[in-house]
Amino acid sequence: MLRLRLSLSTSWTLYFDGSCEPTNPGGTAAYGWVLYTPDGIVASSGSGVHCRGQGATNNVAEWAGVEAGVKHFTSAGLNGGLLIKGDSRLVIYQLTGRYRCHKPHLAAFRDRVLDLLEGVNWSALWIPREKNTEADALSGSSHAPCKKRWKKWRVRR
Repeated sequence: MLRLRLSLSTSWTLYFDGSCEPTNPGGTAAYGWVLYTPDGIVASSGSGVHCRGQGATNNVAEWAGVEAGVKHFTSAGLNGGLLIKGDSRLVIYQLTGRYRCHKPHLAAFRDRVLDLLEGVNWSALWIPREKNTEADALSGSSHAPCKKRWKKWRVRR
């Protein structure tokens, strides 16, 4: 896979995160993303629930986050490069080709994201969790409506 060097002065930066709660696997897979302008200003953000129950995992949630953020970037027709940052080594390394993708459902995410990035000057970088706090907070906020139900479920068990 070809890795392109980006000029930071013209690159947008996309942070993404995902989580699966209250259990992984099998909980609720939620995600968040934040897009920064080349000047470092928050341009947009988003969050949501990708799936619940069987098939819901942290990795699925992480991939859903990067897919949603990249889809926003490309559909908005923004100019400049895109630097993708996330705290999931698996997603970053599968996206860049450093890791092979053995699970078909994760390979499908990777392929959709790569299709969205066609023609975009992009790069991806793993970052520690403590440098991904905004996207992490957004992925966690997607779980908020579910937390009351989880408490009731735990009490009843």
